[in-house]
Amino acid sequence: MIQAVFIEQGPVPVGVPGEPPTSNAFVILSFDAAEDITLPQAISASGARYANNDESFVFWIKGQGVTVLENGAENTYKNCVEEADELSQEYWYENDTFMLRYPAGYTVDSSYTYTNLGPDVSITGVKFTIPNTVASGTNLSDNSYISVEQRDGIENCIASDFLSAAPDVQPLVVTQDDIIYSVASLVDAAVGNRYEEHVYAIVGTIPCQAIRYFIHSTAIENYDPGTLTEFDTAALLSQFDDIRNTLTFNGELMSATKLNTNAYPLYESLIWQDEQVAEYADLKGYLVTSEPLTNITDIAAATQPFETYYADLLAKNGWTEDISMAAGGPGAAVIAYKRSDDYIVLQYQSEFGVKNKNEPAQCPCTVTFSVFSGTKE
Repeated sequence: MIQAVFIEQGPVPVGVPGEPPTSNAFVILSFDAAEDITLPQAISASGARYANNDESFVFWIKGQGVTVLENGAENTYKNCVEEADELSQEYWYENDTFMLRYPAGYTVDSSYTYTNLGPDVSITGVKFTIPNTVASGTNLSDNSYISVEQRDGIENCIASDFLSAAPDVQPLVVTQDDIIYSVASLVDAAVGNRYEEHVYAIVGTIPCQAIRYFIHSTAIENYDPGTLTEFDTAALLSQFDDIRNTLTFNGELMSATKLNTNAYPLYESLIWQDEQVAEYADLKGYLVTSEPLTNITDIAAATQPFETYYADLLAKNGWTEDISMAAGGPGAAVIAYKRSDDYIVLQYQSEFGVKNKNEPAQCPCTVTFSVFSGTKE
C-alpha cells in the first residue's frame, strides 16, 4: 500500500517564455516497508505526474488509476487504484508559516485579499474555493470558500475585526484542542443572494490570524420546483471544520497566552501590555495591565463598559462573582470571579489630576486597568 500526501508550497511560480512550465506542487509517498519519498510534480501530457530528477521513480495518476514506474517499468506496485481520502491535499504557506489539509478539487489562491472592510484595511491570506462539483445542481454558489487570513496592527485578536458589521457582532470565545478562538458570524442578503460568514480568530497570534468560512448561496424559493436541490449547509460547515482542525501554525506566530482562557479576548477598548507572573492575596498566577487612559473626566463612563464586558463574558462560561474579595474606593475597584479553584480578578484605579487640601480630588484623571487570573496554592 502507498499513502500519498499532495502538497502545494507557496505561490505558483511565474512562467518563463520559451521554458517548460514549473510547479509548486509535490507528493510525499509513504510505503509499508520502505522510507518515504518526496517527488516534485513533473511535466505530463495527461494526469498528474511526479518524478525524481533522473526519472528512476515515477508516480503517475490518471483518473482513478495510479502507475508506479521504477526504472521505467512497473515492478513492485502494479494495478494500483486511488482510494479517496477526504483531506488528501496538503498546503504549506510561505516560510512554513502554516500548514493545512484539504480535499481534492479545491482551488488554492495564494494571493487572496479580503476587501469587504474597505481599501484602508489590509486582510491577506490564502483562499481554498470549493470544487464546482460540490455546488453543481444546488443553490450553493461555487465561489464559496474557506480562507486563512491575517490582519496586522491588531493588539487583541478578535473575530469582529474581520467582519464588516463589527459594532453589531458579538464574538464568543471557544477553546478547542488548546487553541483559543474568538468566533463571530455574519449573515447578509441582497437581491436573491445570501452571504454567510463565520470567522475563527486565534487569540494570541501575532499578527492576528483567522479562518473564514464564506458561503454564498441563492434563494431556493426563486427557482421552479425540482430545478435545484437545496445545498446541505451542515455538511459544508462540517467539511470546513475538518479543514480548520488540520491547521497548524509556526510557533513564532503564537504568543504565550498565560491567563485563564476565559479571560480572553481581553477588553478591546484598551491597549494591553504583556502578561507577567504575579500574586494577588493568596493566589498565584498571571497579571496583564493596560496602558493608562488619560484625561478622563467621567470615571464611571470609562470603567462601566469594562465591568460589563467581563461580567457577560465570564457568566457565559460559568464564573460567579466572589463578593468576599470585592473592594473599592474613589475611582478604584476590585471585582473577583470564581469557578472551582480558579479566580479571575479585575481591577482599575485612578490617579486624580486635581488635588487640593481639604477638598475632594477631581478629574481629569488617569485610569489604569488590570486582569489577574490564578489559583490558590
